[in-house]
Amino acid sequence: MKALLENAGKGKEYMRAILQISQIDSYIDEDVEITVSGCLKNEKVTIHATMYDEQEKKFSSFATFIANDDGVINVATQKPIEGTYHTVDCSGLFWSMECVNSKHGDYFEKTNANKVDIELSITINDQKQDAVTIHRYFYKNDVKKVTVQEETIRGVLFHPEQKGQYLL
Repeated sequence: MKALLENAGKGKEYMRAILQISQIDSYIDEDVEITVSGCLKNEKVTIHATMYDEQEKKFSSFATFIANDDGVINVATQKPIEGTYHTVDCSGLFWSMECVNSKHGDYFEKTNANKVDIELSITINDQKQDAVTIHRYFYKNDVKKVTVQEETIRGVLFHPEQKGQYLL
């Protein structure tokens, strides 16, 4: 829903931008549609993504877009004008995250298969407009996790809980 707001002290009207996510809960390798609506035509909007690893190191990314004639931004179809990635890519905000407090880059530390929470937010003119936290899963309740340890082989096997023939 678009809402007209009064820009305090300037007498200008603008649309309130709203962040829209196709799925709040998704698998880590699934595409997630990220759109922003309610922008002004040609408005410059920055989308930020932030998450923390198991060591509480902060990782973030961003992409700045120009709203189309309808005041909409679609991450899957638009190229950012600046940011941590530079091509049309619906997953760009996820794979381009970097450790915030590291000059030389750092690895995201994850030793378990628990979900990761990612906050997505939008800013216009350095003002935060909206935010949504999404949850990315490595597996859900319908998947069975089995630890495998056989001589020098160690690993974890994930398979459907439902019995059947599956290719490995």
